Amino acid sequence: DTVQEKKFFNALDYSMQKRFRNRNVGFTNERWVDNSFIDLKFGVEGLEHREGAEIGLFKTLSVGYGKYFSPVHGLRISANGGWALHERTSDAYMRMGGQINYLFNMSAYLAGYRPDRLFEVSTILGLGYTYSKMMKYEAYHVGDIHAGLQLKLNIAPHVDLVVEPLLTLYSDGIDNYTKTNWHKYDVGYGAMMGFSYRLSENNKVSDTNKDDKNSFVSIAAGGQYQFSNATKEIGILKTMGPDVQISGGKWFKPFLGMRASAFWGTNAWNRH
Repeated sequence: DTVQEKKFFNALDYSMQKRFRNRNVGFTNERWVDNSFIDLKFGVEGLEHREGAEIGLFKTLSVGYGKYFSPVHGLRISANGGWALHERTSDAYMRMGGQINYLFNMSAYLAGYRPDRLFEVSTILGLGYTYSKMMKYEAYHVGDIHAGLQLKLNIAPHVDLVVEPLLTLYSDGIDNYTKTNWHKYDVGYGAMMGFSYRLSENNKVSDTNKDDKNSFVSIAAGGQYQFSNATKEIGILKTMGPDVQISGGKWFKPFLGMRASAFWGTNAWNRH
């Protein structure tokens, strides 16, 4: 009889082995314009309710410039402005400011960088400054720290549709009301939506992996009104307001597609 040698597995041989990561494909960073982008977004933000500071939703517009320095790490600077109305007095609020954000591409970190990926998720962490003023009253200079997610859908060779839900911690004064704010901070919550345009063409992984002929963008405009017994008494036409919608999507099969849409609308009504 022959004696078979037992197979021996020494786990110590693998103790310092790094976790497997998919290979980054198509990332180059030879010029400043490589992996750079500009974005334009609009959205809304609400503030944590406090008695005496009943502000309606802020409507916000933002324009930014950013760059990825590695497949997963990027920076973005942006300027923004917005307006809102007091819910009881209709006094107008306006604000403007800027942000600097650190972007971490979770999709590239977990599955490797690929310029032809249809959908990606990144985290957002940043600092901001806001000049906030209620008309006819004192202005406030407010700092903030914010965090959120960026959901990005590639709809064209250079264009991505982005959605960014955010949670923001402000220093006191963003609502122009400090009398009852004993903890000296305010909390904001909201989302931005828009488009990101890449300034350089990403290296293509495979021409067969992408069919841009099936991507589309649509814009629609119309009207909306408040549906309630009170507005019926006043009249539908007196409560009408504008409504704008932007959509982007892609057909994967003749019968299967994906579309993401953003909309903005406003209306108001008064008895007199």
